[in-house]
Amino acid sequence: MSVSTCTKQAQCPTTHFCNNKQRICMLKYAVNSSCEHDLECDGEKCFYDICRQLCVSDNDCSLTKEYCSISKYCTAKYCGMCLRDAHCANNRCHFFHCTSTDCTTALEAINKQT
Repeated sequence: MSVSTCTKQAQCPTTHFCNNKQRICMLKYAVNSSCEHDLECDGEKCFYDICRQLCVSDNDCSLTKEYCSISKYCTAKYCGMCLRDAHCANNRCHFFHCTSTDCTTALEAINKQT
């Protein structure tokens, strides 16, 4: 397989991105890989330097570990301030906070799985 040179994205197949520094077409990165720009990711969403899985609803994400953000990418559940149940590791958002004791236990269990 030969290396394709490029100066712009249109010169690469849809499965690749144009690495402007090296001026070559490179295979797009998988979910959870490091990235700098959206075009580098297979899911086309680079957020906080990580390729994210795109989603339309929470069902598109790992329901036990993630939720679908407003920006339409899957992100990790947590404990603390919340807007809805899906944000919390224990799926319980009450008065804009994840219920603390249960949430911490659930988050520890999630982190042990990874």
